Amino acid sequence: ISDSGYTIDKTVYAIDNLNVRESPDTKAKKVTLAAKGMEFMITEIGHTETIDGITAPWVKVRLPDGTEGWCFAGYVAARKP
Repeated sequence: ISDSGYTIDKTVYAIDNLNVRESPDTKAKKVTLAAKGMEFMITEIGHTETIDGITAPWVKVRLPDGTEGWCFAGYVAARKP
């Protein structure tokens, strides 16, 4: 659990089309694409990184269809966009 507002078992939403990856790295293989507005659950919090000027942790997420993978939390929001 992180003090940045990202917590395990929290439902969040993609604020834009978002790559979900096998591991917390922009070079990792893409598992799927979460469409803008898609709801998913955070299952794990990873390391913090700065991407595109945004500093946030990587989070492991579970999509509605059960697919799991990592995405950069700088592109997720607590409310549907």
